[in-house]
Amino acid sequence: MPVYEFICADCKIPVFSYGGENGQTRCASCEVVQELKARDGMSPEAETELRDLLGCQLPREEEQ
Repeated sequence: MPVYEFICADCKIPVFSYGGENGQTRCASCEVVQELKARDGMSPEAETELRDLLGCQLPREEEQ
């Protein structure tokens, strides 16, 4: 099974994808957030709460 390593475009964490597609740009948690935002729309507060539940936080501006 191939392993691909990349940095998530949204949360900036290193990601290891086991058997996934080479060329991915987001971790699974960020993919869930993006899909829900596209499908149902999501307030910034709801996104923050979901990210808290998923354990996937966006870097603060001073960390970028």
